[in-house]
Amino acid sequence: MSSSHVLVSDPVAKAHQTSLNIDPLSDIFGAEISGVDLGQPLAEQSIADIQASFRDHQLLLFLNQEIPRAAQVRFTGYFGQLEMPINRDYWGKDFPELHTVSRLDADGNPKAAQALANPENFFWHTDGSYLKAPPACSLLYGIEIPSSGGNTSFVST
Repeated sequence: MSSSHVLVSDPVAKAHQTSLNIDPLSDIFGAEISGVDLGQPLAEQSIADIQASFRDHQLLLFLNQEIPRAAQVRFTGYFGQLEMPINRDYWGKDFPELHTVSRLDADGNPKAAQALANPENFFWHTDGSYLKAPPACSLLYGIEIPSSGGNTSFVST
């Protein structure tokens, strides 16, 4: 595994040169990208480098990001047209492109009943694989991450 470092001029997000670091997670799948603030609009070269990394590595990991909802929609749009839900009330009126997923109820207790009612969807899931033109990717923004356990698994198909 080797790390590539790309110098990017990002006039929209920052007035100075930033270094986009791309570190493969393995020889065949995944890369961690650092040196970029996804909460800000990205320069064209930054977008192109991230898109190329996605094509090369299929899974991208961006750690320690603060990404407001509007920025999540903007960043997701760099990968193509966003899927819009049929029932906007279910996903949210302000940003219907975003869906909040939690395994906790309003009191902070695990949603055991939900897991038992629909275990296939609760434990292993992919969106839109049944569509004639399935989505190119899904993006996951972890807001509350446990200190241990709660792992998310990814697979290359």
